[in-house]
Amino acid sequence: MGGGDVSVAQILERVRREGLLGPEHVTAAAEPAQPVARQVVLPQGPLFHFSHSSFSQSSIPSNSVRDNSNMAERKVLSKYYPPDFDPSAIEQKKRSGKDGKAVAKVATIRLMTPFSMRCTHCGQHIPKGRKFNSRKELAEDKYMGSQVYRFYIRCIGCSGEITFCTDPKNRDYRCERGATRNFEVWRDDAADKYKDETEEQTIDRLEKEHGAEEEQLKRDKMADLEDKMHDSKREMEIADAIDGIRTRNARMERTETHGDKAAMATVQQKIDEEALRRAKAEEEEDRKALEGFREKQRAAKSAALDAQIEREEAERKAFQAQYVADMHAKRLLVRERMRARKAKEAAAKAKEAEAKAKALTTPSANRDDSAAL
Repeated sequence: MGGGDVSVAQILERVRREGLLGPEHVTAAAEPAQPVARQVVLPQGPLFHFSHSSFSQSSIPSNSVRDNSNMAERKVLSKYYPPDFDPSAIEQKKRSGKDGKAVAKVATIRLMTPFSMRCTHCGQHIPKGRKFNSRKELAEDKYMGSQVYRFYIRCIGCSGEITFCTDPKNRDYRCERGATRNFEVWRDDAADKYKDETEEQTIDRLEKEHGAEEEQLKRDKMADLEDKMHDSKREMEIADAIDGIRTRNARMERTETHGDKAAMATVQQKIDEEALRRAKAEEEEDRKALEGFREKQRAAKSAALDAQIEREEAERKAFQAQYVADMHAKRLLVRERMRARKAKEAAAKAKEAEAKAKALTTPSANRDDSAAL
């Protein structure tokens, strides 16, 4: 309290005089608080008892108990459920599966007007891009599976309600009530251009536009990649130039700092580098000469091998030709012998036939002679 110590009885008396509580409340509150067992009745469930006497107050000072008695009575740890309580009568809100919070059909958002309009109540002009605290809700209609959203705002002049919603068909917004949309030349030209389109023509046009957008996106990606390649190449060239400048500056700094010794060291380093370069060049020449000699040896061996192969091939062909000639001569000799044998056989057969003919003619002649006698 502010001034001094004020008892609970004085506070209750003042409250009773002002008529905030009845005498029965004051009498009941003025009596010392007794441990009271509180019970909670759950629907179709057991009783749960909570008693203040179960808590230990040995560690609480006596003066704080008197000051906090009313505060303790106001802090109720349980709720009372009447016997006729019906949980099914409570309206169940739709919950989202992601975070478990209630999903409201109407949500308050911050938006900017998508077009300029004029209020039909007071004629106030509302420009495009003006920010409003709007109520957004899901409309009942859809366009080809796309959800239509409705927005509610208030006029800045008369606080009249203005409603507009999305238009997926034309990829725009349309004003429903409370205001009229101002004239826009590009919008009227587009409306006249696609006014007589059928649904199939609209789908084909949108697919072509989408394909053109994807092609442009691919070209843009290739251009970005080429730009990145050029940038990286330029950065590498700049880094090489910076390294060369740093090396030259370090060499000049060493020359200025150490004087003749540094110059002699630089000259000696150049001489060593030149000697190393010459040694490498001589080694490279020796290696090339050795490779040339080995190449000539390989070429000579290859030529000798080719000549040997050609010689063997010629010998093989000559042998084949001689073999063919010998076989042909043998065939001719066999044929001549067969012809001579056949001629001998024919002559023998002719002689035998002639002898038989003579033998046949001789007895007939003898018979003729005997008959004549």
